[in-house]
Amino acid sequence: MKLTFTQLALTLTIGLAALQSATAQNLREFSLPERTQWKPEGLRGVRATHTAEGDHRFTRSRHSESWNSDEYTIAVGPVFEMDYVADYSGGRMVTTGVTVDSKGNVYGAPLLPGEGDAASFVAWDGKDGSQRFLISSKDGGRAGAVPLIMNDPNNAEREIVYGATRGEAVAFTTEGEVLWRTASKIKRIEGDLRNWGPNYHRQLDALISVTSDGLVWMVDRVSGELLLDEPFQLPGSPSPKSSLPLPPSVLEKVYQELKPLIPGAALDPNFSIGEFIDILIGSSIQVANFFSIDPRTGRIWFAGTSPDEVDGKVDGVSEYGGLYGVDVHRRDGSLELEIACRADFPGGTGTTASMNADGTRIYLSDGFGEALAVDTSNCETLWTVGLGAPAVASPGISVDNNEIFIGAGDQAAKIIDRGDHGEIAWVTKLDMYENLPKGWFNMAMLNNSPVANGVVIQAGAGPKLPGTKITVAAVAGMGLLDRETGELRWFAEGDEESVGANTVFADGSIGSSNSPIRRAIARAIVGVGEPLRGGYTKFRVARHDLLLRDAACAGADRDRRAMTIQFDQPEGAAQDVDQVNDVLIQQALTAGPIAVADKDLSAEDWKVTEKRLGRAEFWHGTWQFLRSFAPRSILNFTLKKSTENLEDVCTDLESRGKA
Repeated sequence: MKLTFTQLALTLTIGLAALQSATAQNLREFSLPERTQWKPEGLRGVRATHTAEGDHRFTRSRHSESWNSDEYTIAVGPVFEMDYVADYSGGRMVTTGVTVDSKGNVYGAPLLPGEGDAASFVAWDGKDGSQRFLISSKDGGRAGAVPLIMNDPNNAEREIVYGATRGEAVAFTTEGEVLWRTASKIKRIEGDLRNWGPNYHRQLDALISVTSDGLVWMVDRVSGELLLDEPFQLPGSPSPKSSLPLPPSVLEKVYQELKPLIPGAALDPNFSIGEFIDILIGSSIQVANFFSIDPRTGRIWFAGTSPDEVDGKVDGVSEYGGLYGVDVHRRDGSLELEIACRADFPGGTGTTASMNADGTRIYLSDGFGEALAVDTSNCETLWTVGLGAPAVASPGISVDNNEIFIGAGDQAAKIIDRGDHGEIAWVTKLDMYENLPKGWFNMAMLNNSPVANGVVIQAGAGPKLPGTKITVAAVAGMGLLDRETGELRWFAEGDEESVGANTVFADGSIGSSNSPIRRAIARAIVGVGEPLRGGYTKFRVARHDLLLRDAACAGADRDRRAMTIQFDQPEGAAQDVDQVNDVLIQQALTAGPIAVADKDLSAEDWKVTEKRLGRAEFWHGTWQFLRSFAPRSILNFTLKKSTENLEDVCTDLESRGKA
């Protein structure tokens, strides 16, 4: 039975009204973070690198790369603050996340753009959030997916942005020049708001997308030519229909709140705000999140629903989740997709099928709060671990220590993959907001993104909607967890929430797209909170001396690990050294002068630090030159010297953040 507007208002008013005067003081005070004690140990996952896909410093695709680890090699600012909110032309909702090019410019896909504003994709200047250009859609652009940014293999100075809606794929330069457009030839259906992709298939040099109703299509990356004679249909059935218990009067208020952010809704005579919200929370759809592609084998991994009969009832809906391993074959000159294996599990899933760097495991979660590990060779479930609540987003998969990070309910967890079982290393109850009104809870909101000095999260606080398990995030922000303990190293409140994904910038800044579904409901019921915002939010580094410290400390720890594995796993050691030399030291060299200008570091201290960083670079270069032929003693000596210099930098700055 649906609650009346009066019942909802009475239930939520006590907690939500307190927000009007209490949000800022409810955010607890954080001390400056100390050096983390987390360290990479033992053999690591070895990434399959690729020139066109680029490195892992910043967010080029929805979840970092084609296999969706959500991991980045940089250190983010351990202390950060909200920089700006970037709307465009009055603001549009961006539900799928934003990506970044090597210059820090940002790209996103608005939901339901208007008639005079039929932009499938938007480009912003990453420095201030100003709009750079729009890419219009020939098919109306109801719902573009997260743009994919790749290096041009034929031009080292150029990056190309690839995007897809249900109706077309498009390639354009970072300056806004359209290179090609290709119609998908997929029929539009009522209520379809999701197209997942594009993702990159290395073996075919192709871009693959999948619609929310399970249609897989692909185009050639260079020409845009369609590569399948017709889309491949995944065999799952729609998930059960579920609706929020909101009466029509409240739904109308929600629509009025969201209307400026989804102007295309007014152009659709059949638009229903109730169905719109249901779709965004995963009701009656087949594929509810992104997909992975194994960079070594080319096998594609889709997480969605199982065929109708798997749940024991042939009724047109599926109550089981399905993980599909799909191979591509060439027969009689044409490409064909074939399901190689499938894993079924009760409860469905809304998470991406995320893969480890070695390509041996897929990690995801079901609708009952279980994290699953699946063998990629045969789709057998290897282990499950209870999270205590359904996961809020896709897991973050690290190359280090077999670590998996995932948010669920009001907590975050680290799981260690022990091979035949998963082991919970820690579970942290999020505590950034304190003294909350009765019925309010802290809550995890987005994916967990492992970085060199922690785990990036988005989290918030608010009450649960009566009669549901859905928490209305009336306030939200970004945080950084300690990888060793799970404790929050830092948290900063922002102006908006997201149902998209985290974004990591090459300079150590972080952010997310703005998609205030839950805040719209809160404002509709009791009118609480600031007006809704579209676009994306960026958080800037607030203490560059601490970023310098964290980058140097992470570099020293990674150099030590490289010494221990360089003869047993030379490729792993090489990736460690490359990360330290090409990413972390460069971050430190960039952060130092800014810290001096901000008066957080003296010029004399920086002069000493800069010399040590330069010596570490020298010893790294020496190791990279000698690694294929020098004796072990020499290689150990060079890494020892680089470690000593980085540790000296780290030690000199280690007292910063201590009480």
